[in-house]
Amino acid sequence: MSVLEYEKRFHDLLLFAPHYVPTKEYMIEKLRDGFRQELKQGLIAVQFKLVREMIEAAQALEACIGEGQQGHHRVGKKREGKGWSV
Repeated sequence: MSVLEYEKRFHDLLLFAPHYVPTKEYMIEKLRDGFRQELKQGLIAVQFKLVREMIEAAQALEACIGEGQQGHHRVGKKREGKGWSV
C-alpha cells in the first residue's frame, strides 16, 4: 500500500475512532508505525511536528526506494543482455 493510500485509510478510520489518537504527537507516532518497514526505519529518528511533514517525507522516501529498486532491476538486465557471467 502506498503512503497516500495508507494516509487516506488512516484518516477514514480516524473518523470512527477519534479518541484513539488523543494528541497530534500520538497521531504522528501511530501513522508512522503503520508504514511499511523500510519507510518506518527511514522516518523513526525524525521528530515531526506536523502530520503533513511526515507524509511528505514518507512520500519522498517511498519514491527513492522505488527508484533504487528500478535501478537494481535495470543493472541485472544489462548484465543479462551483455552476456556477463557471475
